[in-house]
Amino acid sequence: MKRLISIILCITLCLSLCSVFSFADPEDGNDPPPDLSGMNGETSDSDGPGGQTDGPGGETDDSGGQTEGPGGQTEGPGGQTEGSGGQTDPGGEPENPPVPGPTDPSDPINPTDPTIVDQGICGTNLTWTLDTAGKLVISGTGTMDDYLSSDTTSVWKMHATEIYSVIIGSNITNVGSNAFCGCLNLTHVELPDSIESLDIGAFRRCSSLEELDIPSGVKKIRNSAFSSCSSLKSLRIPAGVTYFGTNACLGCTSLT
Repeated sequence: MKRLISIILCITLCLSLCSVFSFADPEDGNDPPPDLSGMNGETSDSDGPGGQTDGPGGETDDSGGQTEGPGGQTEGPGGQTEGSGGQTDPGGEPENPPVPGPTDPSDPINPTDPTIVDQGICGTNLTWTLDTAGKLVISGTGTMDDYLSSDTTSVWKMHATEIYSVIIGSNITNVGSNAFCGCLNLTHVELPDSIESLDIGAFRRCSSLEELDIPSGVKKIRNSAFSSCSSLKSLRIPAGVTYFGTNACLGCTSLT
């Protein structure tokens, strides 16, 4: 019996020794790493700080999700959040362009009233004004000054091409010599009944003037008063005219 027990103990000791040597690596004294797959979750990859980690609760990215540069998109708790101010395209146009301000008062759509651009004296008791609409107004009493026969020598000569209409006030008795000579854009003239004389070259070379009603008080139409008014189609002369000067309508090629 004692021998049988000894044999059993020997067999048990041999089995124990075999079990110990089966875990040891004869060429490496280090123990193999433990298997942690049975713990709460599984760690598969680690990309260092900010990398992906599979652990309790599933997949987690650094700081709770993806983060792009300032103004970009941030994924995290609660979903997507855009940077302050929404999306911005550097160098592009803003999503909400500025609202235009009120219309400029100088805009032609909302024009302001005409203003005086120049004024002066054109007779002993006569004054004149010219506004931004091109209207020349002569006021006062008595006779208008005469000017040289050369083109545009009147006191408003600097504005000759800016004059579109002429209005002569009552109590003025004449239109001075060469007063409106060379006013190429003049299209409208108003003369009062007090006018008695249209002097030499008064409207010479007013090439845009198409018609004129001469008041009934006019007695004299002097030389070249309307010469070279090439667009003049209608000139009404009153029966009271006693003098009609030489070449008064010379060059009025449109006159019928």
